[in-house]
Amino acid sequence: MGKMFLVVFVLMKIRLVMVLPFVGILRLTVRVTIFKMMLCLMLIMFLLVYFLKSLHFLVMIVVMMSFILSFSFVVILFAVQSAGHFTIFLERCQLSRVFLLNIRKVVFC
Repeated sequence: MGKMFLVVFVLMKIRLVMVLPFVGILRLTVRVTIFKMMLCLMLIMFLLVYFLKSLHFLVMIVVMMSFILSFSFVVILFAVQSAGHFTIFLERCQLSRVFLLNIRKVVFC
């Protein structure tokens, strides 16, 4: 019980220290939310592997993390596309024009 409390406490501190410098660089958009979620899941994975040293648990966490990230991106993509603001959303995220054109080809073909 004490180890889990320590893991949660360390995770909260590391997350705050690592995310706060990026908030000024990245605007408070969906990118920051996805970045925070990805960072938190990676930190949870590494801390759990360090404390539990279980390979089976690592595989389960990696599968869960990839599912959550892909699902969140697909939901955001379809929500923005259905609202009709797909191009504006991608330009606000300051993506390169090549990536913007590739995404348009994939989504709208």
